[in-house]
Amino acid sequence: MASSDELISCAFGLFEGGGGVRPRRMFGERLVYLNDKPAVLTRDDVAFVKVHPRLDGILPGAEKASPYPGAKER
Repeated sequence: MASSDELISCAFGLFEGGGGVRPRRMFGERLVYLNDKPAVLTRDDVAFVKVHPRLDGILPGAEKASPYPGAKER
């Protein structure tokens, strides 16, 4: 099942005012780029946010999961 437009809009809202934000279809889903770097992958209406130390204070205790089997945790 493809991710909804509402989820993509929400992902855009996360980065509002943060620079160049753009979506790109990839693997049948969408990847949201922030300043030309991948930041959020959507799959089956779930947003997978790239792990980054700056997010620890914003998303403490956030559940971590792999967007697809064999994906590397980065």
